[in-house]
Amino acid sequence: MPRETDANQAEIIAALRQVGASVYHVYQASVAGVPDLVVSRIGADGVARNYLLEVKTARGRLKRTQVEFHKAWPGPIAIVRTVGEALRAIGVEVEA
Repeated sequence: MPRETDANQAEIIAALRQVGASVYHVYQASVAGVPDLVVSRIGADGVARNYLLEVKTARGRLKRTQVEFHKAWPGPIAIVRTVGEALRAIGVEVEA
């Protein structure tokens, strides 16, 4: 059964790619609680950095498995609801 995706994911993925980020949509991973997107972007210093992004709609909430994954993961995971939040999460400066 295909995993549900949030209605705003396609727009967020397109915006991330537009600023040069590589995006892997992990809906095929089949691991409960894993964030929606793995994003890599080369910074101004030439170093590639990886980011985990959980996409939620304006009123979307984390599922139990997502909360558990977030607690267990040693690194940061950004919960993003808009294109602006997604871009800021990967270090792109955007106007408020």
